[in-house]
Amino acid sequence: MADNTNEAFFKEIGSNYDLLSALYPDKALKLSEIYTSLSIDKSVVSRAWKPLKRAGLINVEPVKAKKGKDANRISLTGIGYRMLSDYREFLERRSETPEVISNEIIDSYVKYLKSPDDEVRSKSFEQIEIISQKRIVQPDCSFITFLSENLAENYYAKHRHRILVILYNIINISREIYLTQYSKIFEEIINKMIDDPRYEGYDEHSKYILLQMYSEIANREEGYLKIHGEYIKSILKDGPYRLNMKDIIKDRYRDKTDALIIELMNLYEKNNGSIRENVSRAIDSFR
Repeated sequence: MADNTNEAFFKEIGSNYDLLSALYPDKALKLSEIYTSLSIDKSVVSRAWKPLKRAGLINVEPVKAKKGKDANRISLTGIGYRMLSDYREFLERRSETPEVISNEIIDSYVKYLKSPDDEVRSKSFEQIEIISQKRIVQPDCSFITFLSENLAENYYAKHRHRILVILYNIINISREIYLTQYSKIFEEIINKMIDDPRYEGYDEHSKYILLQMYSEIANREEGYLKIHGEYIKSILKDGPYRLNMKDIIKDRYRDKTDALIIELMNLYEKNNGSIRENVSRAIDSFR
């Protein structure tokens, strides 16, 4: 997930990657130990540690010297460890950028997905799933449009889980390049699912999977608004995946939970009977 906060951290980490890597995963070193081990000028380390501390990436612990000047010992904070781990994964993915499959090739599968023979459709989905695990799919291809337009069709009901897996794979492998375009595509698909009566009741799981994927790629505020709206609806009608959506919020939008609980208290106050019971359980689930 690439939001503005992560981009700011990545910029700071990229500028001081060698220094931070010397602390990874759990070392605590004096400044003198760092510039000695990295064979760099001590002024470089001295200039770097204060911005890193302000960013919350390192801890700085004063150390009393038996002789001479006192020193500072630095180590990674919890967020510093997580951000550096994410950055290392990002570098690894970038160094192994998958090949882009041409639109002409991927679009040729649309013909087989439209086949009246379900075995042909199944074989086509099977092959596309393999492609989606290894190749970058461009968002302007007819294949993506076809999937997004036909996800709700009963014609493809038995393949719906595989379609979602394919979309997830495509997003996962292509999002570094096509994040903005795929965010828009997913929002359109989710809106379609929310408004389409064919999804009501029998396919809440598909909606939950899409919301989970959307939370990973969408702008943070847009992602939260969409998931928040569906979570509230799920609580009011005692939907089967309300706890899963709550977990998305706790995992990705933890800073929103206090305000959300106040909102739930307002719902609790205004309702009675089964709705009040549903809201009460939702409040309790945040403990």
